[in-house]
Amino acid sequence: MHLHKYMYCGLLAVTLAIPQRAVLAQTAAPPSVEASAGDRQVLIKEDLFTVSPVLETELSSDTAVPVELQFNARPNTTESVDISGIMAEGFTRTVNVNGEEIAQVVVTRLKKDTNFVDLEANDFTSQFGVDSKRLLPTTAISVNGDEAEFVQAVAQLSAKEETDESSSQDDRETTSTEGASVDSEGGSANENPVAGGYETPNRLAQDEEEEEREPNLSFNVTTDGCEPIIDLAGGTVRQTSMSETLEDGVVTETDACSPNGVVWNIQKNYEVCEDIVDQANLVARPQYVSYYNDDNGARYDLAGCQPDTSVSFAITESDDACAPELDFDREVVSLMSQLTYRNRSGSEVVVQSCEGTGDTIDMERSYGECDELVDSTKGVAYQQYKLVYADDQGSVHTVRQCAPDESDGFDFQRSYDECNIDIDLEARISRPQYALFYQDLTGTKQVVTQCQPDTDKRFVIEESFASCTDIVDIHAGYATPQYRLFYEDDGGVQVVVQECKPSGDQTYQISELDTGCDDYVDLTNGLAYPQFTLSYTNNANKKEIVRECAPSEDTSYPLVKSYDGCDVVADLEALEARPEFRWSYLDATLKQIHVTECAPDEETAFVIEERQNCTFDFDFDTGVATVNTSLVYTNGDDVEVSARECGPSQTIDPIRMTADTSNCSLQHNYGSGVSTEMAMWTYEYDGQLFQASPCITTDATYTHAQVFEKNGIDVCTPIVDLANGQAARQYRTEITVDGREEVIAGCQPDESNMLGIEATTDGCEDAASFDHDLAAGVSYGRERFYYNVPGQGRVYVTGCQRNDQTFTHSVSPNGWKNNDSTLRSQQLVDVSIKVNGAAYQIATSYLQPGTSEVAYSFLRNQDDADYASKYYDGCNEMIPTKRTKLYTRPDGSTYSLPSGSGTTINNGDKCVRSVETQTLGNRKIWVAGKGYTHRIRDGNGNLFYAGNGCNSGGKTFSGNGPYSHVSSSGPSTGCNHPSNEVRMYHEVQERSKIVYPDGSVIYGDWQSTGWTT
Repeated sequence: MHLHKYMYCGLLAVTLAIPQRAVLAQTAAPPSVEASAGDRQVLIKEDLFTVSPVLETELSSDTAVPVELQFNARPNTTESVDISGIMAEGFTRTVNVNGEEIAQVVVTRLKKDTNFVDLEANDFTSQFGVDSKRLLPTTAISVNGDEAEFVQAVAQLSAKEETDESSSQDDRETTSTEGASVDSEGGSANENPVAGGYETPNRLAQDEEEEEREPNLSFNVTTDGCEPIIDLAGGTVRQTSMSETLEDGVVTETDACSPNGVVWNIQKNYEVCEDIVDQANLVARPQYVSYYNDDNGARYDLAGCQPDTSVSFAITESDDACAPELDFDREVVSLMSQLTYRNRSGSEVVVQSCEGTGDTIDMERSYGECDELVDSTKGVAYQQYKLVYADDQGSVHTVRQCAPDESDGFDFQRSYDECNIDIDLEARISRPQYALFYQDLTGTKQVVTQCQPDTDKRFVIEESFASCTDIVDIHAGYATPQYRLFYEDDGGVQVVVQECKPSGDQTYQISELDTGCDDYVDLTNGLAYPQFTLSYTNNANKKEIVRECAPSEDTSYPLVKSYDGCDVVADLEALEARPEFRWSYLDATLKQIHVTECAPDEETAFVIEERQNCTFDFDFDTGVATVNTSLVYTNGDDVEVSARECGPSQTIDPIRMTADTSNCSLQHNYGSGVSTEMAMWTYEYDGQLFQASPCITTDATYTHAQVFEKNGIDVCTPIVDLANGQAARQYRTEITVDGREEVIAGCQPDESNMLGIEATTDGCEDAASFDHDLAAGVSYGRERFYYNVPGQGRVYVTGCQRNDQTFTHSVSPNGWKNNDSTLRSQQLVDVSIKVNGAAYQIATSYLQPGTSEVAYSFLRNQDDADYASKYYDGCNEMIPTKRTKLYTRPDGSTYSLPSGSGTTINNGDKCVRSVETQTLGNRKIWVAGKGYTHRIRDGNGNLFYAGNGCNSGGKTFSGNGPYSHVSSSGPSTGCNHPSNEVRMYHEVQERSKIVYPDGSVIYGDWQSTGWTT
């Protein structure tokens, strides 16, 4: 929707560039309307008519170009209108919309011969995409317009033509009666319309010069010299342009620059600017550079880095990225934090790195999550614990994994209940096994080791064949005896360690006995088996029968259907045929044994089908086709057997045929000018159409007609012979079939009516189209060729082209051509010619060949700071500069020439310096005890005692902290006025901290600054 609106605005720009005085500067009056243009209700109809350019036309985006148009088809009007001989005129230009080239056309006039009617330019418009800078005669242009105004204009042209024809007829009648001249041959001059309308060229040229000539007006819309309107508050930049009025190509009037509807959004670029950080107020703000891009993609910066007051980022204190400091000796956690914020891209920016907060948390021992530590060497298990602490959110953090608590342990014990007996079959020995375990604090039994043999006990394993049956393997042909293994425990009870198992070194061979058994036939499963008796002899020389006379499990003969010697029974009424068979098999001697008699095979049937493999019988007298078929079936050998030869089908009805003309072309006789209809006999079978006869003629005929034009438009392109100055119109041959016109022959020239080709300068007077030879200082006029078609008027066959008329160039200075690479300029000139006494400018700011060069004047060197390339030298911020040489051009403008690097600027010390303080607790201890003894532990865990007997005074310990006061004992008996005092001293230290601009940090050594108690 936005694109359409934009294109409409562009079209308005075209119509505004064509003032009404230019459109109506003719002799004919505009169409009459009942109300003014501002009050009239205009209803625009889409695709009202279609036109195309008469000649190839150059397209321009800077100015509106005149274009002559011809109609391509009948207008899309409610009531039919006659446009025979009517042409159209208008203007065209191009605009660029989102990178796409759009052509716009407005139609401002309809004309017929010398008559014309002007149209409202805003009421007849078209726009379409183009991919070249030329509008070709093959381009079809669909125009939207006011139907009522268009119909009225066509009617006015038709009325004017009738009036002109009536006046012309009256003039001819008067001339013939008043005085006709006689030529040398004795005929009347008025009998030759060409001779009667002839005027000498000299007299006609003289009359044209005597007429007062109006200047050739043109208009142009340009952005040159117009500055855009920048609205920083609204975030937009509006392009401005101005309209120029040109008379014979010379600018005579310009309007003030004003917005033309093209708007570019102001954009912000945050990438090249650093954020402003206010650590005192815990807030950061981004900075941006404002700019915009025009339609060509060129970028224009509006302002440098500036803070975005509408956006701020809160600086927060967070300990998520800071690991706390851990003191395992004291079991204390010291918390750390850092200052950060999240910028526009969501990235986290660190303002201040991790530092101590002064808050500490005591560690705790957690026994619930660790398994006991098992020491197999000592035969003891210990409990284990983790060191953990809970933060202010209640989350628990583990700082040391499981460690043993060796203050208490659990001794190992033996258990035989969970273990099986250890069996060594190879040595025929068994031993009981035990496992080691201990009981934890809850009394739960915890197994330490797997079951292991008790080497102090053993039982002998014995072998027995009693109660075990032999294993008979008929397929393998042998029997195997079995035995079992057992031992007697301490109570004399037999314990089986291995159930019956085949002996690995004894087998009995199984033999087959042929006792004369007949073969066994199993019709159900389709098999025949030979029968045997199986037996073997064991170690006791006893014969064991394995199986009495029974079918062999290893040998079988498959039963198959045998059709040999049996017939095939066919049932034509049921349309099926069944073969007969009997069951048989091949025995071990490959002899075929039949086990049943011949019987019909109920599982096999051959379907008898009606086969359409016969030709049709056609009866063209009655229009009927008869279908012939045969009856066949396929036997078990996949051989097709015929049951009946070809004959009329008993299941398919005869088919009715029809005579069809749609598949036959007409028979054309161009000599006699007549076309004859043809038809063929066809029939439909199985959903398809078949041909029964070829196309033959009927009694229907159609007369030929030669068609030259339709609705005033030639149906064929005339043939033009410029060399001989002739043109021939072409026609198509058509016939009318069922009220519809059909073309039966393409375009053919009418050589009996040749048309003469003439030259004219009409339409070629615009000096902008002249051929200008700037090098020679001469311009050449233009002319074009045409021929006249009766009823249509002139038809131009060429565009305007160069003729022999010449115009000498005049030059005047205008500006300079600057060549910054050589620091020189050349004078430019304006070139013009005089056409009919009026000046026309053909070149602006033109560089004539051989123009001398003028050198630039040097002004000074200028150094500009390059903040984007700044760097740091230690703490100092260094700003490089770019040096530019400034020159003055001959036109007064200034040229800047980059010439490398300038002097680097020292922008000052950017390091942040601070002092960090820490307190080391309990670095000294002072004890005083009259009658008391103190127990003290130093930083290495050493314990020592301090006492003063019954004397007064104190003692200080230092150098191996931190110290802790474990306990005091006393007072001792016999001490008068006993006293007891303990005082701890904490060391205060400081160190320097320097944060460099690149984020790196350097710390000084810790220095002691004092003590606190």
